[in-house]
Amino acid sequence: MPERESALKNRNRKMLLGYIKNHPGVTFRSLKEMYDLTDGNLRYHLGFLEKNRDITSKFKGGKKVYFPKGMSASGLEHPGMGNINRDQKRIVKVVRQDPGITKKEISRMLKMSRRKLDTNLRKLLDKGLVRGFVDDGVTGYEYVSKRDIRKEVFKLLVIKLIREEIDEETFNILREELDNEG
Repeated sequence: MPERESALKNRNRKMLLGYIKNHPGVTFRSLKEMYDLTDGNLRYHLGFLEKNRDITSKFKGGKKVYFPKGMSASGLEHPGMGNINRDQKRIVKVVRQDPGITKKEISRMLKMSRRKLDTNLRKLLDKGLVRGFVDDGVTGYEYVSKRDIRKEVFKLLVIKLIREEIDEETFNILREELDNEG
C-alpha cells in the first residue's frame, strides 16, 4: 500500500506516531511544543496519520487528544461478548461462575475437546476477556471485567504521571474518561 509506506517514510509523521504510541492522550499543544512544528504543519501530519488510521483523536475538555490506533480515549478496548463465538461464550460463562477453573475442568464441564478449548481459550486470552494465573503450580482462568481493566489502566496512568511520561492535564483528561466509563 503506497500511501501507508509514505506515512512511515516521512520523518515528522514517524516521530509523531512513535510519540503518540508511547504517550496516548497527548494534546495537540504538547505535540506542538515537543516538536516545534507550526500549527499547519502539525495539523497536516496528524490529519495524514488519522486518514491512514494510524491514530485517532477525540476532543476532551475542549482539547484535542491523540491515541494510537486500537486505543480508545480511556484505553479500554474490552471486546465485549458480541465479538466472540458460541463456544467462547460458553467458556466465558463457566470461567465467570468458577474463577480459577482449570482447562481440564472446563473441558469436562463443556464436553469440549482440549484442542478446541485451547484454540478458543487462546482467542479469549488475546482479546483480554479472560486471564490465566498460576496458583500452587496449577494454571487457572478468570474473567476480566471492564472494572478490572479500568483499575489496571488507572495504575498505568499513575505510573506514567510519576515518571513524567504524561503531563497532569493529560492525566486528568484520561482519568475523567475512565470515570465516565464506570
